[in-house]
Amino acid sequence: MTSGSTSPSTRKVSDHGNKSACNRLARRRHPHVEAKHDALMHAAMLGRGGYILKTRNWTMKPTAKDANNITIPAWDLVVEGRQIYIAAPTDVNIQSGSQGQKRRDLIVALNSGTGVETVTLEAIKGKPSAATPADPGIETGSIIGGAIVSDLPLCRVNLDGITITSIDTLVNVMQPLEDVWDSLTPV
Repeated sequence: MTSGSTSPSTRKVSDHGNKSACNRLARRRHPHVEAKHDALMHAAMLGRGGYILKTRNWTMKPTAKDANNITIPAWDLVVEGRQIYIAAPTDVNIQSGSQGQKRRDLIVALNSGTGVETVTLEAIKGKPSAATPADPGIETGSIIGGAIVSDLPLCRVNLDGITITSIDTLVNVMQPLEDVWDSLTPV
């Protein structure tokens, strides 16, 4: 044998005899902390729901730009521990209403994918009704629980005929720890 080469029997002892070295190599190939691990930690601290973070534009409400476009503010959100950053106010298109019909549409943050997740803002059209409309169905699966798609309802758009009568914000503001602490300590 030449210097530096290893016999098969030596290689076998080397691979199984030094578990610490093998573990170090495995960690290099598979990072220990991934985004999904951070999300679990954040969900444990903040809760598994969806919230507006009290950072920027958190007091802003969705507005009707016109009869078919709803502007969602540039919010920072957290959903099941995953951060959603809406960089700029974003218009979401809704379908026109129908004369003599009422309807409720939902604007949602649609979280989808495995590994690399994507978030899009989408309108979900409700079923028109002459009397009392109901919210449309949404994807309620848990990303933490393994769902590939999940909707976070941001707002409800109420239509009466072709007119938007109101927009209800559906996502709550997450109070930062400093606000919670201040509310617990005497002044």
